[in-house]
Amino acid sequence: MGKVGFGVAVGCAVVATSIGRLKQVVDAMAVEMHAGLASDGGSKLKMLLTFIDNLPDGNEKGTYYALDLGGTNFRVLRVRLGGRGSMILSHQVERHPIPQELMSGTSEDLFDFIARTLKQFVEQEDDDSEQKIKEKKELGFTFSFPVRQMSVSSGILVMWTQGFSVEDAVIVLHQ
Repeated sequence: MGKVGFGVAVGCAVVATSIGRLKQVVDAMAVEMHAGLASDGGSKLKMLLTFIDNLPDGNEKGTYYALDLGGTNFRVLRVRLGGRGSMILSHQVERHPIPQELMSGTSEDLFDFIARTLKQFVEQEDDDSEQKIKEKKELGFTFSFPVRQMSVSSGILVMWTQGFSVEDAVIVLHQ
């Protein structure tokens, strides 16, 4: 079957799919996900357990930082939350391309880049008042690579993906 025929067949299948069939697909996917979480190799889906000990409730107040390492960019974010009813007071995001040599260099060079970038970002904060300087700030780190988590605050890197191959890295995330 040529590409055009395949495209038409897929298009017809989508139109002819019933709600009942969609529910079957959802159920089958849920079974595979549960099997994947129950044991290594228990499913065609690659699954890793993750731990969440609490969720936001809307009362969060103050300055929060987030880091996102993965792909070709490193992102840093600052958000000020005002608590119940105020939602987001302000936010700032910066995207920094990760130099190719850091994606396959040493772990020290990669994490020095992360630390330098965060330091520069924090120093740009526009409110230098004594209260803001002393205010406790929270930091979250999205590490977009497969990690086998041992708890909410610790894990071991399974392997580098997304073009990274930092060979000397033994990443053990621990709070």
